Amino acid sequence: MRHNKRTILTGQSGFTLLEVLIASTTFLIGFTLIIALLNQTMSKLSVQELETAREIATDEMFRVLAVHDTTSTSAVLKRDDLSYRVSKATTVNLPLVTVNLTVVREKSGKELVSLYNAFVLSSQ
Repeated sequence: MRHNKRTILTGQSGFTLLEVLIASTTFLIGFTLIIALLNQTMSKLSVQELETAREIATDEMFRVLAVHDTTSTSAVLKRDDLSYRVSKATTVNLPLVTVNLTVVREKSGKELVSLYNAFVLSSQ
C-alpha cells in the first residue's frame, strides 16, 4: 500500500478539493446533456400528439358538417397508442346550429384542441 506525505503526517486520506470540483463539473456536464436530450424528445412527442389531436378534431368536424349531426356526444378514440376523449357540444337555435369540438388527452385531461363551427339547417 502506497502512502503520500499527507496520509503519513495527518493520518487522513480522501479526495482533494480539486478532484471533487473536477468530478462535480464532469457530472454536471453529463447531466445537462441528458436533460437537453430528454427535453428535445418530449418536444417532439408533444408536437406529434398535438398534430394527432388536430387531425382527430378536423375529421370529426367534417363528419358533423357533412351529415348535419346535431347531437352532443363524448367518445374515446385510440391513435398511436394514446387515448383521446372527443367531446362534441351542439347548440340548436333553428336554423343555426353551433358545434364545439374539444379533444382532450384521456390520461391527463389536458385539452389539446378546440374547434368551433356553425352551420344553417335547411328546412327541406
